[in-house]
Amino acid sequence: MVSLPAILQVFLKIGTLGFGGPFALLALMEKEVVGRKGWLTPAQFAESTAIGTLTPGPIFFAAAVHVGYRLRGVPGAVTAATASLAPAFLLTVGFAVFYVEVEKAPVVAGLSRGITAAVVGLLATVTLSTARSLVRDGAGILIGVASFVALELLGLNPVWVILGAAGLGLLAYREAEGGPGPCSGASS
Repeated sequence: MVSLPAILQVFLKIGTLGFGGPFALLALMEKEVVGRKGWLTPAQFAESTAIGTLTPGPIFFAAAVHVGYRLRGVPGAVTAATASLAPAFLLTVGFAVFYVEVEKAPVVAGLSRGITAAVVGLLATVTLSTARSLVRDGAGILIGVASFVALELLGLNPVWVILGAAGLGLLAYREAEGGPGPCSGASS
């Protein structure tokens, strides 16, 4: 069983060093809890990330709560949540005060653009890692591509896209759960 101090240490580290937004934090969290610590499998982490996208509020925070809960129940969830948010809150207040004073300086603008480019790389890493863990067959690939097209090209609301993908998943995968599939020839 993972100790609460270990959860505290890892999530303080993530909260303190995880710059670049929620997906950068997810990449760092995955590296820590799956790669370095081995507390979760890639599939378990992907499940936590998926739950983070389905709940209101920041994805990283919801995923951290889910990971903490999976590791140690409610105390683990509270520890992961507090440890991941406290450093970010304190650093954000400090940076906000400082940045307002120096945001127009060329050095600061250059640093900001470089960090922004690195975040795009982190987002790509999280996306590929999640896709490799969760999308393993043709139906999953088609649902993923259709969701991308619906969001990016058609501009549909993400809630409707998620609901539509859930319906497609139900149709595509219910045979694996023991019910007749859409192409099995059995009547419902």
